[in-house]
Amino acid sequence: MTYLKSRGFSIETIKEFGVGYCNGNVKTELANHQQELIQQGILNARYNERNFQRLMFPLHNEKGELIGFNGRTLKEKTESDQIYVKYLLSPESLEFSKSKTLYNLHRAKKYIQEANQVYIVEGVMDCMTLWELGKKNVVCTLGTALTKEHIQLLNQYTNNYVICYDNDKAGFSASVRNGKLLSQTIRQLLTEEQRQSWKATEQILFTKLPSECDPNDLFLKDKDKLLQQLEQPMKYLDYCRQMCAENPNYQTVFDENIKSEQRLKDKHWNKGDIAKLKAELKQATDILSVAQDLGIQVQKSGRNFVGICPFHGENTPSFFISQEKQIYKCFGCGKGGDVIALVCEMKDLSYRESMNYLRENYVVPHYQKQIQSEKKDKERD
Repeated sequence: MTYLKSRGFSIETIKEFGVGYCNGNVKTELANHQQELIQQGILNARYNERNFQRLMFPLHNEKGELIGFNGRTLKEKTESDQIYVKYLLSPESLEFSKSKTLYNLHRAKKYIQEANQVYIVEGVMDCMTLWELGKKNVVCTLGTALTKEHIQLLNQYTNNYVICYDNDKAGFSASVRNGKLLSQTIRQLLTEEQRQSWKATEQILFTKLPSECDPNDLFLKDKDKLLQQLEQPMKYLDYCRQMCAENPNYQTVFDENIKSEQRLKDKHWNKGDIAKLKAELKQATDILSVAQDLGIQVQKSGRNFVGICPFHGENTPSFFISQEKQIYKCFGCGKGGDVIALVCEMKDLSYRESMNYLRENYVVPHYQKQIQSEKKDKERD
């Protein structure tokens, strides 16, 4: 409670969002339901609470049904911390999927309809901050990854969006990327008549916060300033120009996004192309090599490779890579998939961007090596 109050939250807001604390009593109070708790991601495979000593934010679906939790550590990161996980989500399940869940939508949907506008923020604290400020038409993407499923959910209530992400490199990159995704996806959802009157430059706007600042930081420093920034959002190009002028390092992020967008335009993404590229990826990539290139450290263990999961904090390794099946799986947080899914998670890219990344870094060099090898063979002959 001391921590939550220090972040500027009233008792009313804390109760409204149902924030709790994991004190280690769950496995004793619900001793007869341990298998169920493991399935729900409350306990890990060793029957310990995954979110021990973390703030607990309940996650709900659009109908308001409880589907999981987001646990936030109260510890600050230190130089000695090799692994630091600020937020730890419930594992993916039939009820909960990060890519299909918008935090606070069940509470915010009526306010979104009333205002005909929605604020999209990064984290649960940002969401609570805007709610505390009176901006109740706010949802959170549980990170910077906005998906088509998220947009389809919001499209039921409004076609006016304000992206309010942190003013740092990751936040700016996600703002640019998600702004483009919003524009492309909404056009596909609108009818021909609606498309005539819908203008992305006027209906997808951006809130620019001070440098290295998130909504809660500004809320604590100057509530009126935050309110002003929220009520006077900027158009896409104005936002990008100001951000790049403020920090020249952001220019590389903007340029890379433009290049990525151009690469997607250059390649005609029909089903045949995707199937062909997947086949090329299967031939040219090895998930173990890609994982190691991404900084994941694993050791041989029988037929598999095992290491500390890069997606959540743990002391005992529960992250496995099967070179034989070309898949990865963490038995702690539940994440898993093929090499494309691994790149999506590690580099916070969309599925298409991940395929492009693998194509440029592995497929193209693979075929270049093949060509050089064939050329040498011919010369030798």
